[in-house]
Amino acid sequence: MKNPRVAWTLVVVFATVVWLVPFVIVWSTHQDPRRSLRETARQAVRQAPPPPSQSSVPLILYAENWPTREVVKLEEVQGATQESDVILGPKVIAADVALALRDLGIVSEPRRLESIADDATLLAHRDIVLIYPVRHGRPPAEVMQFVDRRLEVLFAGQDPALKALRFHDVAIAEKPAPAAEAQAALALALRYYAFDYQAGPVLLEPMTSITIYQHLQALAAGLSDGTSSSTKPTP
Repeated sequence: MKNPRVAWTLVVVFATVVWLVPFVIVWSTHQDPRRSLRETARQAVRQAPPPPSQSSVPLILYAENWPTREVVKLEEVQGATQESDVILGPKVIAADVALALRDLGIVSEPRRLESIADDATLLAHRDIVLIYPVRHGRPPAEVMQFVDRRLEVLFAGQDPALKALRFHDVAIAEKPAPAAEAQAALALALRYYAFDYQAGPVLLEPMTSITIYQHLQALAAGLSDGTSSSTKPTP
């Protein structure tokens, strides 16, 4: 070739093309599947059926495994199975909540917290009431494990039914301060997963059966008319 400058230009262009072709091929093979996946995800969202309507009947769950005491004694632990026989036993309180709802025309059967084996049962309800005895200023282990092991999994799955869930509670204690601490701990745990939470009544040992039932009637009234609003304490 008579013009060496043109020859060198052609060599440089050829070398550049040879270097760019593999890069373009690799880039295109990595980009197209991602675009395809994103488009598939968009179509799935558009075509997804609406979530099933949730029942207005509250789901009443109670945790019952220890006596309700600020300081637990061994003899009381050994007799923990008899806690349901006392006025502030969580099972008794759960039955009273169901009775107060039944007076308003709503039939709801209380269930032990650990008896809920399937997520569909949880998601089928709009309101979930957690009834528990206070443990050293905290809800018992079953309640916190329910939040961290069951609700966390549902939250990670981004089920649309979760947005409508509302949590309520009934805290049973000897004194007001530990009960308030327990409800604050539960509120913090539920707030972490962006769940709505309404702190319910605090039931104390000095209360009479009439006073206890009046508190539960107020809770049932709020559940029945849908006036309960979420309570999320400021950190």
